Amino acid sequence: MQIKGTFNVSEWQETTHVEAPRKMSSAKVQYQLAGDIEGVTDIVYAMCYLSESQAVFQGVHQVSATINGKKGTFAMLEKGEFIAPATNGTWQIVKGSGTEELTNITGEGTFKAEHGGEMIYELNIRV
Repeated sequence: MQIKGTFNVSEWQETTHVEAPRKMSSAKVQYQLAGDIEGVTDIVYAMCYLSESQAVFQGVHQVSATINGKKGTFAMLEKGEFIAPATNGTWQIVKGSGTEELTNITGEGTFKAEHGGEMIYELNIRV
């Protein structure tokens, strides 16, 4: 089933580990999810800035949410890039990571965001 919605940053804590020649950092982030997924996702990112306006990143999510009335948690892997002013990437649900009513959840999808604008996701999932 295809699900869609938006997400917004509620917390962002970034730590720089290497300053030059390319900034490398990690971040603990929390997003509020709305739409077909209602809940919260906590993410840990590893990021490499190629310039002030370009970066690549990977992250691991811990999602706690309700999808179509089914409540539970699951993990997702994220891979993406930021090329100012937009961020684009993919989400992959980790097989076997679901709990409660989302025990068998699997799927993948995409997300995109304009800096300071709406952040949207689309996922194809199986529950």
